[in-house]
Amino acid sequence: MRYFGDGMGPSRQVYFRKVHEGHDGLHVYKTRQIAPNCNEITKEWCATSHWIEEARFFRMKTSPLTLVDYSPGEYQKLLQGQRAEFSKTHTITYEGPYYAPLWGIHKLTITFELKPNYGFGYIRRDSWAHQSEYFGEFCYSRIPNHPILVIRQSVTLL
Repeated sequence: MRYFGDGMGPSRQVYFRKVHEGHDGLHVYKTRQIAPNCNEITKEWCATSHWIEEARFFRMKTSPLTLVDYSPGEYQKLLQGQRAEFSKTHTITYEGPYYAPLWGIHKLTITFELKPNYGFGYIRRDSWAHQSEYFGEFCYSRIPNHPILVIRQSVTLL
């Protein structure tokens, strides 16, 4: 089974059931490797049998523990050597083996994400991703002191 994980590495396409503000349904994450530490990521969701693009961005690994996302326009600025504003930055606080009675030994990744808040500081979101051969990938994230919770479960399509 192939996981989306942090969206870095070789090009791939992974399907998920995702629940978040506004909708609950089938999503596909497509990642295309641009360079060893840079991938283009497209997120789409299925609405009444039609795929709708939800997001498109470029993710760069700037250190072993940091991933930075740029919108397509800001990524072009970056390529031209101009100052570019990130849309999100992800800091990995733990990535490694973990044991839980239900899952057994599996990979757990804990990150916190910062994104600009309309020019008024940043919004932080905490995320957890569990990955195993048996269960696939299960991710959830939340903004502290906020009711919105995002849940993502990988699915296998025949």
